[in-house]
Amino acid sequence: MAKQYTGKDRVAAAYKREYADRVPISMMLGAHCAELAGVTPEEYVTDFDKALKVAQVAQELYPSDVVPVPGNPLLSDVQAIRRRMKGESPAQHRLADKSALATLKIRPPQEDRFFGPLLKMCQRTAAAFPNEVVRATVGGPWTVAMELRGTEQLIYDTVDDPDFVHKVMRFTTELTKHRGVAVAQTGVEPSIADPSAASTVISPAMYRKWVKPYHEELFSYLRDKGVLCFVHI
Repeated sequence: MAKQYTGKDRVAAAYKREYADRVPISMMLGAHCAELAGVTPEEYVTDFDKALKVAQVAQELYPSDVVPVPGNPLLSDVQAIRRRMKGESPAQHRLADKSALATLKIRPPQEDRFFGPLLKMCQRTAAAFPNEVVRATVGGPWTVAMELRGTEQLIYDTVDDPDFVHKVMRFTTELTKHRGVAVAQTGVEPSIADPSAASTVISPAMYRKWVKPYHEELFSYLRDKGVLCFVHI
């Protein structure tokens, strides 16, 4: 009898460069399936029970070997919808004033007002999908730095104030280390998302100078901690 492969089996085989019954599939449908589950986009980003229901419906209709944690409160589009629902203006960059960097602290991820709830979502999603690889997006150091300072301004800073950029990257790299490990401890695979480091935003030369050293440090740290992670740039 042929072996019955699970999503976890297929992903593990791909990581090891081995064969399974097919290549693994990862479909990040998110709120696109909300209507099929009778859930509004607003409910999807504010009610985890309903977001999990959407994920389950999506998995039934479009089986995937990888399931993302739904309604991740750290994703920029989720935060934008929440602000719009509250009638709030677009978020301001926390490091618009560079002196604010001194006030930023890395707290235990479980105690963070956004990341704490995400970790609980991770646990419940992993329990709901025991045969699939469950992933949670964790912002990469350069992307988080740009969210804190602003994309254009941070690029200017690499010329005008390089020491400041390194200080910001030191902070965001340490933050990502803590968050990556915390997600892995829930049984979920952290997906380190650093799309702002792509060549559509910065040049390869800028990546090598400003991002690569911190990526190397981050991924070496996670590897030493036994954390298997997915990387998106």
